[in-house]
Amino acid sequence: MMANRVLRFFQQPAGVYHSSVFHQFSGGVGPSCLAIDSNGNLYVGHYEVRGEILLFAVADTRQDRV
Repeated sequence: MMANRVLRFFQQPAGVYHSSVFHQFSGGVGPSCLAIDSNGNLYVGHYEVRGEILLFAVADTRQDRV
């Protein structure tokens, strides 16, 4: 939360994990919750002044506000 970003991790080869920044937010405190639906879409709850839920369609990497 305090780094204000979402990280992604993958494993290759077995037992070796790599990480990278999936999305960097601007502003203060970072996301407070994450969820993935059965289609692979990532929902990120981000509370700033008004609060919002961002939708990342993982298949095509687009971002929408819900």
